[in-house]
Amino acid sequence: MRQFLLSKPNLTLVALVSGIVSTLAYDYVASQNVESGVAGWIETVWIEWVLFSAALPFRLFSYAALFFSFPLLAEQLRGQRQRLFCVTSAWFVSGFVLMLIVWSWMALSDNLGLGYAIKRMSPNTMAHFAPELTLAEIALGSDLAKKYTWSTAISLEILALLLISISVAAFLWRVAHSKMLKVAFLAPAIPVLVLIAYNVLAPWSLDIDFDVFIGDALLGATLFNGLLLPLTLIFGGATAPSIWVGLIAVTNLFFVRAWSRKESGADI
Repeated sequence: MRQFLLSKPNLTLVALVSGIVSTLAYDYVASQNVESGVAGWIETVWIEWVLFSAALPFRLFSYAALFFSFPLLAEQLRGQRQRLFCVTSAWFVSGFVLMLIVWSWMALSDNLGLGYAIKRMSPNTMAHFAPELTLAEIALGSDLAKKYTWSTAISLEILALLLISISVAAFLWRVAHSKMLKVAFLAPAIPVLVLIAYNVLAPWSLDIDFDVFIGDALLGATLFNGLLLPLTLIFGGATAPSIWVGLIAVTNLFFVRAWSRKESGADI
C-alpha cells in the first residue's frame, strides 16, 4: 500500500475523489424518497445496490489510504517545524469548510429530525411527533437543552476541531522524532479521545438514547462513525465525516508528494 501511494499519486487522487463522489451519490439515493423519480421500488433498490457496490471499494481504499498516509507524513515532518504548521492548518481548514456547509444546511433546511433511528437536529429543530417540543428537549431534557444554542454549539465545535488538528500534529511530530514511524498508524485514534471529551462538554453533538441524536455539524457524526467503525467501513456512516476522511487523506498525500519531490530536487 505504501509503495502504491508513493508511486501512483494521480491514480490515488482519482480513487479518493471517486470515494467522496460515490459516497455522496449513495447517501443521496439512500436518504431521499427517490421512488417518485423512478418507475418503482425495484428500480430504487437496484440503484442503491449499484451505488453501494461502487462506493464500497473506494471507501475501503480511502480509509486504508488515511491510515497509511500518517507514517508517510511523519517521515516528512522530522526536523521540519514549518511543515507542522502547514498540515495543522490544512486539517483545520478542511474541517472548518465542511462545518460551514453543514451548519448552513442545518440553519436553512426544514428537513432535519425526520430520520428513523438517527435524527439530525439544530437548536431550534422541532419534533414532528411532539410539535410543542424541540428535539433537543426530547434528547437532552429541558434544562440541558437551554445550553444548546447556535453560538455555544458552533464555538465549541470549532474549538474541538482546532484541538484535534493540533493534537494529531503534535503526536506525529513526537513519532517522527522517536523514529518509531509505525506508531503513526495510531494517529486516527487521537481524534476519538478528543471527541469523547468534547461530547462531555457538548452532549448535544451525539446523544445515543432510544434514538441517535446528532446536533452539531461534523464532530458528533465523526464520533458516531468512529464508535461504529466496522459498520462505517461497510455502509459509509454519516456523509460529512466520510468526506472528511477523503479530504484528510488527500491533504496528507499531497504534502508527502510535494515535500518528497522537493527533497529529491535538492539532492540532485
